[in-house]
Amino acid sequence: IKIKPSAREFQRHFYFNQDSLSIHWVPSRKKTSKVMVEDIMSVQMGQKTESFRTAVNEYPSSRCFSIILRDNSSIDLVALIPNEAYIWVKGLRCLVTGGLDEEHKSTAEELRDRWLEEIYYAADLNHDGTLEHIEFLELMESLNKHLTTLH
Repeated sequence: IKIKPSAREFQRHFYFNQDSLSIHWVPSRKKTSKVMVEDIMSVQMGQKTESFRTAVNEYPSSRCFSIILRDNSSIDLVALIPNEAYIWVKGLRCLVTGGLDEEHKSTAEELRDRWLEEIYYAADLNHDGTLEHIEFLELMESLNKHLTTLH
């Protein structure tokens, strides 16, 4: 079910097109009833948007989710069962964040920061907390084998 801000509800079938990285829905009178993944800012579980607050019917929060677009509009949906909503939310969050949902994003950032710190300290041969010119060049060369001192 697609819920509009006007409190109107529409039975729609949504599907993900992997080739174009877009979400489509039918039936619709519009020519382009789709949204590109790149236009999605976030995906929220539950009833957090105005459309849900003004909805005529009440639905369990576990079946509701919203796709928040970059223009600050939203596509508010009610799945048939909670697991279906969870799968859509998890999958879309993964696509929007490049494979990482919010809870795992900080872990990946921590791992990256730790790796950067480790290679920096390994490159600091005299352990003075700074990289001298030659230490910096050796570090850059170790990270990019195609890099020469001429670059």
